[in-house]
Amino acid sequence: MADETFDQELPENDSETENAAQVETASGNVSISDSDSSKVQLPSEFFEYMGDSKDKKAGLYKCLFKGCKLKTKKDGTPKYLVVKNDSRCNGKRHFLAHDPNNELGLKEKWNLAVVKMTGKNKISTVDRAPTSLHILRQSDFDKYVLNFLIMDGIPLHEVENEGFKLLMSKAAPHLKIYGRTFYTMLLKKEFASRQQQLKQVLLNCSDAATTIDAWTCSRRSYLGETVHQWKDFSAKEV
Repeated sequence: MADETFDQELPENDSETENAAQVETASGNVSISDSDSSKVQLPSEFFEYMGDSKDKKAGLYKCLFKGCKLKTKKDGTPKYLVVKNDSRCNGKRHFLAHDPNNELGLKEKWNLAVVKMTGKNKISTVDRAPTSLHILRQSDFDKYVLNFLIMDGIPLHEVENEGFKLLMSKAAPHLKIYGRTFYTMLLKKEFASRQQQLKQVLLNCSDAATTIDAWTCSRRSYLGETVHQWKDFSAKEV
């Protein structure tokens, strides 16, 4: 890795790159504490802060990794790594490029350095929207899975596929994922409940019109019936 050369700039069409060589101080030895406290910072053990870009939207950094050679522009000025003030992603990308297979453990070193610098236990978190619903009860979770199967016409054995199990284990790791036998039983109970509701609705209506449709699929015969009832001066489909 010692002979590798990494370009410490973003692509030339980036506005920060055009001003990369122009920093606040001539010496380039600007303390990170001199910058705005709201700006993100890169770990000082991996990068040296050289100042701000001309438009103040990014910081300029010099990579301290052994073997990372600093390139220069045609006019002889150094080409520093440009890192936007609201994200350290470019710094992380550049640093981890020295160890693409993580043989040196740079990924873990980076994470520990950021935790130490920011005081946060997690490098990145996905925050739930304030209006999102947290599934806390097993019964609610089972109903959502059954609704997913019914609405999209998905076979019951889908709940036993490895991909579905992995997705649900990440979405609700504190809840149990049952097999198709369980959801078959749950489906029958739901059908019986809806059937009873339909009967009650038809008993209470005074007028109704029916439409019947018959078809076959996979050597099976099906019969569907749609009922329109008159209620509250409007037609309702059941």
